[in-house]
Amino acid sequence: MVLSCFMKKNLLRQLICFGIGCLIAINSNAQSSLLQVSGKYLLDDCGDTVILKGVNDMNFFDTNWGLAHFREIAKTGANTVRIQIESGNTIAQIQSLLDSCLTNKMIPILEMQQFTGEGNGDQVTYGGQPDTVVLSQAAAFWTNTGMKNLLLTYQNYLIINLANEPNGAWNVTPSDQISYFNANKTAIEALRTAGYTCPIMIDGMNWAHDVSFFTNYGLQLLNNDPLHNLLFSVHSYWPQSDYSDAAVTSLIDQMGTSGLPMLFGEFAWSTSSDNITYYPNNYDLILQKAHQYNIGWLVWVWGDENDYQYNNNSMVMSTDGSYAGLDIPHHGKEFAVTHQYSIQNTARRPYKLIHGVCETTGIKDLQNDNDLKIYPNPAGEILTLESTQQVSSMEIQDLSGKIVWKQDLGENHHTIIYTGNWANGIYVIKVTDLNGNMHTSKIIKGQ
Repeated sequence: MVLSCFMKKNLLRQLICFGIGCLIAINSNAQSSLLQVSGKYLLDDCGDTVILKGVNDMNFFDTNWGLAHFREIAKTGANTVRIQIESGNTIAQIQSLLDSCLTNKMIPILEMQQFTGEGNGDQVTYGGQPDTVVLSQAAAFWTNTGMKNLLLTYQNYLIINLANEPNGAWNVTPSDQISYFNANKTAIEALRTAGYTCPIMIDGMNWAHDVSFFTNYGLQLLNNDPLHNLLFSVHSYWPQSDYSDAAVTSLIDQMGTSGLPMLFGEFAWSTSSDNITYYPNNYDLILQKAHQYNIGWLVWVWGDENDYQYNNNSMVMSTDGSYAGLDIPHHGKEFAVTHQYSIQNTARRPYKLIHGVCETTGIKDLQNDNDLKIYPNPAGEILTLESTQQVSSMEIQDLSGKIVWKQDLGENHHTIIYTGNWANGIYVIKVTDLNGNMHTSKIIKGQ
């Protein structure tokens, strides 16, 4: 099914080239993206579902562009980093950011910060230009010769966030939505013509807070993209002072049931319009609902010494850009590690991103493996893992791909897992040994 999706994509590209003078320019040095949207999910070319879970990093403002952060962020288990760049970044700097992110086995999302709030803005200080002007400038940034020549060689695992919160209208009208649709449609066409095949992330209206633009126009945007390879980003700054729990639940229900590839491109414990006064979000509710619908999310913001001061010590995760620095700021360690739905407990990196091959190559079945045993099967309230060799990590998924249990096991040879609160059904167990070999099996919960 996934292969047919990619075959359709390539066939469609050929037809477009034949029929209208090659709308998508094929660069001889360009790589084709291994990431493709299918329905509401992002898949790699192995058919592996990728639920994006990671952080935002203000690289343009960070010490040495935050190059040292990727190693620290990777310790959370994140599978992606949304990397903030501006026109002041050089091509060499951007290449270093991409290399560091990929070396640490995380998907880079390059995000253009410069046009924040400028489109259709009610705030004169943010420009108030038409969306068409702002997004055409963003498209020009991504398609300039130097940028294009660099990024076309990184398309295997790359997501381009067209512009951060480009629409600054506080009140969204139907005519505003039409204008924003046309502006994004034109910008997407420009990137595809330049040869980009990777997913393009589009931020919502009203500083990306708005969901209705996507429910009204998201499908049309997808259908207008010749590769149908778009992601739709909402920033969940919905303070409890303005949004009840019922209102937040309704918004996420709309996202989750839309059938569209939606995620929270920014997520935090609070929101602020001035970086001084902060209004709390019901982040626990947002995490719970996002998990229910397999909606990805990226925490704002990782931080380092500069960010810690810039954000008034209130929205950064780490005081100094290190994993150890998560202990101090607001909820940083909770989002990254300790919460039931934290990055570490729910994120999963694509197997091919780590190993360079699809997961089906050299996989062993636990049921036929004398080195690793898991029992009983069917399971009651506990599962036991026994190993005659060291085990690196283990995760258990239900058949929808949702991770119900995940842990780095180190040198543990005997692990007991409580399953009493799991629903009855079939689960897939994946164990990775210290040599990187994958062992897999299925178990049944309940009689």
